[in-house]
Amino acid sequence: MKTLLAAFLPPHLFRAFVCTSVAITAACSCSSSYHISKIKENALSGELALGEEPLPAPDTLRKAVVAESGDPSVMETFIDDDGSQTLADRLDAAVVTARFRHVSEHNGKVSLAFSITVPEDIQDDRWQLRYQPVLYVGDDSTRLERIFITGAKYRRQQLKGYQQYERYLGRIVTDTTQFVSREQLEVFLKRNLPSVYRYRQDSSFVSDEEFEMAFPVTEHEAVEHFTRTAMIRRNERLLAGREKMFRKYVKSPIISSGLRLDTVMATGGGYVYEYVQDVDIRKRETLRRIDLALDCEVYEEGRLVYSFPRPEELTFYISSISSFADRSTRYVKEISLRRVDVRKTYSIGFERGSAVLDTAFADNARVLGNIREELERLEADGEFALDSVGICASASPEGLSSLNTMLSGGRSNALCSYFRKTSEVGQDLPFIARSKGEDWETLSEVVAGDARLDIFDKEEFFSLCDIKDEDVRESRMQREKWYGYVKDSLYPGLRRVYMEFFLHRRDMVRDTVFTTRPDTTYQNGVLALRDREYEKAYTILREYNDFNTAVACIGTDRNLSALAILDNCEGSAEANYLAAIALARIGREEEAVERFDKACAQNASLIHRGNLDPEISELKRKYGRRLY
Repeated sequence: MKTLLAAFLPPHLFRAFVCTSVAITAACSCSSSYHISKIKENALSGELALGEEPLPAPDTLRKAVVAESGDPSVMETFIDDDGSQTLADRLDAAVVTARFRHVSEHNGKVSLAFSITVPEDIQDDRWQLRYQPVLYVGDDSTRLERIFITGAKYRRQQLKGYQQYERYLGRIVTDTTQFVSREQLEVFLKRNLPSVYRYRQDSSFVSDEEFEMAFPVTEHEAVEHFTRTAMIRRNERLLAGREKMFRKYVKSPIISSGLRLDTVMATGGGYVYEYVQDVDIRKRETLRRIDLALDCEVYEEGRLVYSFPRPEELTFYISSISSFADRSTRYVKEISLRRVDVRKTYSIGFERGSAVLDTAFADNARVLGNIREELERLEADGEFALDSVGICASASPEGLSSLNTMLSGGRSNALCSYFRKTSEVGQDLPFIARSKGEDWETLSEVVAGDARLDIFDKEEFFSLCDIKDEDVRESRMQREKWYGYVKDSLYPGLRRVYMEFFLHRRDMVRDTVFTTRPDTTYQNGVLALRDREYEKAYTILREYNDFNTAVACIGTDRNLSALAILDNCEGSAEANYLAAIALARIGREEEAVERFDKACAQNASLIHRGNLDPEISELKRKYGRRLY
């Protein structure tokens, strides 16, 4: 600019122009400094308040342009009595001076409502005011979504920066064919290679090989010769400088994430934003209060120029129904028997028709080892003493039933002998051998669940099972087409061993004793109430249908269900108090007043509790003369 102006202006006029520009810039800077000094002098700041006053009259509102997520739009307005157009989407700066409020918890959450007031005296067209609400929940702090109050000139500067950057991007070449001097390439071909140049106007198909034969230099060589390398280097510099130029032109980017509102102030006037924030307070049993602070900063041309002192904090006291939960232990009555029998089934293999125990056969070594470990575990148990072990082997249906009964008995005896010899526990322990014979019961279960047998095969099998004589039954099965599959695949699984471990409780004389134990399921429901996880608590406690179930119902807004339960809670003070809350929520306020009065008459401490509970205090405001 300096070179261009110097060419058209005389030296004395050019110096005057430069001095005037500097003076204007200095004046702007001095103006901002003066404004900040006045703010400090008068201790001005944004305000954080609990907005409880009604909406102001229309003539107290002002005009504004709102930009949410960087997209400007005009806020809704209406016409005043004097005919002027006025904003309808905001409140006046009048707020109450209370610095605390009691808030009710619903389903483990509280809703915090507060207002951020921006006085006219701290606004400036060149500034952007950035408000950051900060919640202090116990030992944790949470930064909420910010509120930006952007001056009209500040926004114009932002948009101007984006325009300058867009012009910069427009200088970057994206079509690489522009780097080739097509005119010079055509002149070269026309003068030196007319046989190649004629292809320019020839629409007939030419193969790559034919074209290369007519072209004495490669295509790459020709294009490279006529490529504008200086233009490529310039374009590479532009590409490499994108990030740097963005910072140069866009000194204050328009932020679209993490914002609750970005409002562009077109004219003067105060501004109030009503902020509502839901806070999850589950798993925070001891949480009784939440504090709210506000940070405010002033930005000019993307630079931080001033930070306001924090205004006085707000405090929200939490009114939670979880404190009503009955935390006394609930017990479950149990019947304890002196004698206990434990039955387990093991698959121990035997050769067909043999009662000799072969530890190396099939998977016998592993299974026998498991049985020995079970014997040792039961013997070492501190609560039970092992009296004896019953061993009952079964057989598959091949052959005569009487022989199979003897065979299964022999297998049981073989196992008893084995454990007496190989187990230290078994040396002094009685083993009782029994014979099950052919295990038709298990075979029927296996056939019913087998996927390879169709429905007709199964019907034939079960019809044959009606034959009482097991030998006749098995011989009739041998005639069926499916018998071979059943014999080879299902029969081996019938050669099993059933073991019964007979135990008794140590130091217990009577055969039957009634005992109680804490109901852990119920305790989990009470813990969920304590942690304000009401939906979880309701899922656990709904089958109990007691006072704590009613608390969970109130916490999840199942108010009618809560009333049905509370009416059966013997009319305690706490039950009447919760009933008052439930009745108030469903609009039955007259009944709610009666139940609250009744609760206070039973327990005077609930009078103070009602003052702290927003739902009850609202009833007291409307029916004050009738309530405690």
